[in-house]
Amino acid sequence: MVDELKYPKVYALLEMKEKAWYRGVSFNEISGYLVSPCYLVSESINYNSDGESKKTYEVVFPRDVATVCNNLFSISKADEPQINFDNECVNSLKVDFVTLDYEEAIKVRDEKIKEKVFGNVNFILPTEPIETYADRQRKYIEKIEIYQQRLNKHENIEQVKKKVKVR
Repeated sequence: MVDELKYPKVYALLEMKEKAWYRGVSFNEISGYLVSPCYLVSESINYNSDGESKKTYEVVFPRDVATVCNNLFSISKADEPQINFDNECVNSLKVDFVTLDYEEAIKVRDEKIKEKVFGNVNFILPTEPIETYADRQRKYIEKIEIYQQRLNKHENIEQVKKKVKVR
């Protein structure tokens, strides 16, 4: 990440997607998540009619990742927030979780993989007998951890500051 930018740096979950096919239709299937340092561009609170609220964050990940068929993995070049004439960030993504704690982010990543990748019908995962499900889940998270280490080589985890200025 570029040191001159004054955006706060936090950790967020970067989605990994793979192209999947179902009945002749292609779509992107979530294949996992990686913890990535990123620029925090904005945050907002949305209120529902039942009184509940949900916080969302706009972030810019410095790198994009792609998983390709046969478990190939690629990391793109560094990116930074791009602001248009209306002072809006045009390359940000909305996420529902950010943190300053890397270990907390890893725990949330693993929970989200279990929920989103293994908790639903997922067309990129082979079907296996129920006895091997826990082993498959463990091996899959181990594979994600290898990808995580490759991303960490490009984006040092120590770059996230422990204090964010709040006005």
